[in-house]
Amino acid sequence: MPSGGDTNNAAPGGDEEEAPRGGLLASCCACLICLACTPLLVCCCCCAGADAAAKKAQGKRWDGKTGKWVIDNLEEEAKTLEGVPSDDDDILKVAKEKVAEDEAEAADGETKA
Repeated sequence: MPSGGDTNNAAPGGDEEEAPRGGLLASCCACLICLACTPLLVCCCCCAGADAAAKKAQGKRWDGKTGKWVIDNLEEEAKTLEGVPSDDDDILKVAKEKVAEDEAEAADGETKA
């Protein structure tokens, strides 16, 4: 703590030292580094945007799950889905038949008892 009653410049904790501040040279270096990196970052962003536009023009889309560009071939996917029914009637039919068989077995069991 400074002597002479001047407590305005003292650290609030008493023993803590103030962190050193950079000088004019450090500030100029930081500014020059930022100025040198800015065009590089702008160029990278422009190239990435142009690449994405080119991929879109080729009919590709970005798949976030795999992290790759993929091509959707809808004709091939339609062939894959030809055997799949458009509704759940086939599943419900099997379930209803199973319930009917179980009820018939239960009824046969009660009549024998």
